[in-house]
Amino acid sequence: MEILIDKNNLLVIENPNIPKIKEYDFVASGYRFGDYDKWIVVYHKKQIKIINLKNLGENMNVFFIIKRKKISGIELDKNLFGLALWLFSGFDENTGDKYFFVPRIKDSEVDIINKKLEKLGIDWKLIKSEKGIIVDKIQSNENTIPRINHLEWKNSIINFLFGLVLIYGKMEIKNNELIGIKIHLPLFGQYIKYKEELDSMIKNLQEDGIFLNSSIVKNNDGIIYQLSSSDYELLWFLANWYQSIEKIDKILKQEIISKIKLDLINFVEMDWQVPYNWKEKVLEMIEDGMIKLLVVW
Repeated sequence: MEILIDKNNLLVIENPNIPKIKEYDFVASGYRFGDYDKWIVVYHKKQIKIINLKNLGENMNVFFIIKRKKISGIELDKNLFGLALWLFSGFDENTGDKYFFVPRIKDSEVDIINKKLEKLGIDWKLIKSEKGIIVDKIQSNENTIPRINHLEWKNSIINFLFGLVLIYGKMEIKNNELIGIKIHLPLFGQYIKYKEELDSMIKNLQEDGIFLNSSIVKNNDGIIYQLSSSDYELLWFLANWYQSIEKIDKILKQEIISKIKLDLINFVEMDWQVPYNWKEKVLEMIEDGMIKLLVVW
């Protein structure tokens, strides 16, 4: 037997005595993975345990481990943030001018959003009009406006997500602690094309070990693309940018993971079920890399 980080970046123990008959598929924090049965290290009911992969169940947490340091150097970018305001466009039939609008926003929310944009130093604001809620005239050349399908780098994607949170979502803050984010983005009619691009954006983040949950909800108002995340790396950037709007003292999940990481190191070192083969290499990856706890649906 040997302990290792498998092809899904999960902490597992390969046991040659377990038959490789059926491949099992799971989703954890929006991350899809599958493999044949093996032992896997999980965190469940505040305990670290080893179970068979086939017995992995709802509300168990798997350890996702990636060999890199914390992401840094991402700054708030006005134009990339603004993409959240420029998703939906129309043409004025009288003037022929193009305009950008924000659907499903209540009139009572306009002033609240505008105050947040002002505190962030964002030049644009929302305006109530006969066309609905529109964005004030964009002064820059329209050709310089980024598009979702061009968002390949973490800097651009995280900026865009921050814009979506402020326009279509919320920061979940309790007692000055950031717990998570939620986004409800309306996709209707021809705008359903955005689903594929948003899915690709989430996959790009997953490849770097940053996780969001996504789902589609259909209701009387159309189709809603829902996003949520409690990934502490992502929340760290958003919290720092949000400080000018509301004070955030800490990110709850970051403190929890720091403690569990120490518990995991002790578990790998001391638990009798953990084989010796590759143990030192795995301990090095845990100590030097990034750990995420992904909750199974």
